Amino acid sequence: MKRLKVSPLLLVSAVAFVVSVYCCSTKILANDTLQDSQVRQGAFFVLSSNEQKRMLKEMFEERLKKMENVHYRMEFYFYDAKTSDGDDVPFKRQYEHWLYASAYRMDVGTITKGSDSPSYFSVTAYDPLEGEVRSFFKPASSERMFGRIDNSIDPAIWSNSYRRWLNPCSLPGDVLSDDSYIFTCALKNESSWNILPLDGNLIQLTHDYRSDAALNWSGKRVLTLEPENGFLPIKGHSREEGLDQDGKKWWREGVFTVTKAKYVDELWMPQEIQESMEHSDKPSFLGVTRMAVSDIEIGKVRKSDVTLIFPEGTEVVDALEGIAYKTDARGNAIPSTIEPLYDFDPSRAAMPQPEKKFTTINYVVMAIGIVMIIVALYMLFQKRRRHAF
Repeated sequence: MKRLKVSPLLLVSAVAFVVSVYCCSTKILANDTLQDSQVRQGAFFVLSSNEQKRMLKEMFEERLKKMENVHYRMEFYFYDAKTSDGDDVPFKRQYEHWLYASAYRMDVGTITKGSDSPSYFSVTAYDPLEGEVRSFFKPASSERMFGRIDNSIDPAIWSNSYRRWLNPCSLPGDVLSDDSYIFTCALKNESSWNILPLDGNLIQLTHDYRSDAALNWSGKRVLTLEPENGFLPIKGHSREEGLDQDGKKWWREGVFTVTKAKYVDELWMPQEIQESMEHSDKPSFLGVTRMAVSDIEIGKVRKSDVTLIFPEGTEVVDALEGIAYKTDARGNAIPSTIEPLYDFDPSRAAMPQPEKKFTTINYVVMAIGIVMIIVALYMLFQKRRRHAF
């Protein structure tokens, strides 16, 4: 039987062809899967390690780009899981949030237990171009309306942790650092990414994680991604360890779980989330946050949606200019005298004075002055006349 002779040149060419087809198909697969929100785990791990990272990076960047324009409503409540099961929370908050590039508006209603309507309502709008934060407050127990112009945000905004799924905003005085935002933090630490397959067609992404509160830190965040839903993180765990400002050992550990997601504008968004957080400062406390998001819209926010005009009759303190006033129907200042808002030093404010009006006494004084001037002029005229003769 004759043995088939294969030319070495032909063999090398065949191997090169197979390799080139594989590499080309891998790149095509990577590009195609970016256009499809449903990616199977098996297809993802056919890619090389570099292509996997490239795909995740592009997916995260595309998500953040869309998050520059988003609107949603969210209900939130918080409790200590070591003393409560969450059924007896004293209050909950309702948020409506518009995000337009770096500007935003957020409406916050606080509902106490046993009530169906907010006992406290506030609106906060931040314009980075103007460099000011406008806030509006309306207690349910009063007809008075209060406004404030300042360079710090309303603390009620801090508790809206759904912002961690969006683009970071440069909010003055904000408690959230860039590392608190899930996708921003992941992209920032891309060089430390470690990607592994998990059961159930899931993917595990691990990366470095830290907080500015810790020194000599070491931290990791582990995300469980669902490739069939656009690589949306459905679980997360982070732990940091280090030294606090006093040199004492410090740690913090956080967990989140997405129990429901919604497909919006070709993007999967978390809709129901539970988060928990504990740290060494309060080892007997386990803070749990539950969020339910509705009415998510992407790309429909306009500039006017993030603009706050104070309603007529609002008592405004402008902490930047050091003045206080009431507003007319167009939100403009009118001459008035009001009581300073809570937490505002009256000595810093220059209250606008009411318009001066003439009274009867004013007219009497003016008449006496005119008569005295006439008498003085007459006497001066008579004196000069005598000297002339």
